[in-house]
Amino acid sequence: MYESVSISMVSAASAAAAFFATYYTFYASQKPQVFASSLKLRNFLDEHVQLLKERYWPSPLYAGGHLQTILGLSQRVTSPNKLPYRREIFTLSDGGEVALDYMEIEQKSERPLMVLFLPGLTSSSHTSYVRTLVQTINKSGASVVVFNNRGNGGVPFKTPKTYSASYIGDLEEVIAHLKQKYPETRFVGLGTSLGGMVLAKYLVTKPLEAKNNFECALLLCIAWDCVQGSENLEKPFINKYLINKELARGLRRLAKKFIDKFPDVSLKFDPKLALSAKTVREFDSAVTAPQFGFPNVLEYYKSATTSGHVHKLSIPVFALSAEDDPMCPGHLLPREEAVAENSKLALITTARGGHLGYLEGFGKSSTHYMERLVGQLVEGIRVYGGAELTDLSNGHL
Repeated sequence: MYESVSISMVSAASAAAAFFATYYTFYASQKPQVFASSLKLRNFLDEHVQLLKERYWPSPLYAGGHLQTILGLSQRVTSPNKLPYRREIFTLSDGGEVALDYMEIEQKSERPLMVLFLPGLTSSSHTSYVRTLVQTINKSGASVVVFNNRGNGGVPFKTPKTYSASYIGDLEEVIAHLKQKYPETRFVGLGTSLGGMVLAKYLVTKPLEAKNNFECALLLCIAWDCVQGSENLEKPFINKYLINKELARGLRRLAKKFIDKFPDVSLKFDPKLALSAKTVREFDSAVTAPQFGFPNVLEYYKSATTSGHVHKLSIPVFALSAEDDPMCPGHLLPREEAVAENSKLALITTARGGHLGYLEGFGKSSTHYMERLVGQLVEGIRVYGGAELTDLSNGHL
């Protein structure tokens, strides 16, 4: 009897292992897809980003998008834990302050390359994935400056104003400052999550300025459709009660610092609603929308949406998104816009990866798939971008 039970258990375990191996090999692990109408963009990626010719093998321990998203921070480590940034406190025209954290390297080129990095929702230059990407960019031969939003990165609020996914005023001032400070430097914009949404908003609303200021841009895991992305983030169970709830917790911490500094903030929004928000939508309804003059949260989300505006891009844009990203799942990605005539977007999609996850292997590391892809992109842009991407910026595909 015991022998037959043991045989049954072994058979069940073997069947489960075979099922997982089949699923992992044929469904979870796939070669990335590239959606781009521009032959120049496709050739650039084919020549300089070898990673796109290989399968992405997500970590077998957490292959799904939810686990990739939840563990994306904890599975990234850098040494040293605190990078030796050179900090500049930049005062904005309204008296607010943001922190610009530089990691510069020596470059022999007459026109060195610097990446302006806009982190996600409540991230800063100290967040793990920001540190790993900064180190990767440095190793690829470019300097980095991380733009920490108001109230983030250890910088206190100086004015009764925060930031949003559709407000580009602070970014415009930072860009002007950097261009004046480094007149001979080539710039690439890089944005992750909300930072990428702000950068995308700038690129489609200020195309002439973007062409003058950036050689190209990189957008990682952005919500192309903020309206439907928010709806997807509210679906039970994991999206709403784990991921969304954790994002809201970070926003409440930010709001508390803001309210403690400006107790009369009730003139702009209700502090009680801000500190009791359980989801990102509740927080944006209570704080972000009214603060930035929107009649409701839906109008704010419409304003923060880039889908439908991709044709306005004036410079080459490389974007990375996963099909299983809970904040922007596969059906919301702008594939058709990327392959439309004269599009300057190269959209790279993977079957797995989650939101800023892209974890590989079985343990913590400073280099996962996202870092490796950004490293190859930045190196290609640094060495060949001026020659191979300039025509694209001038409208020639």
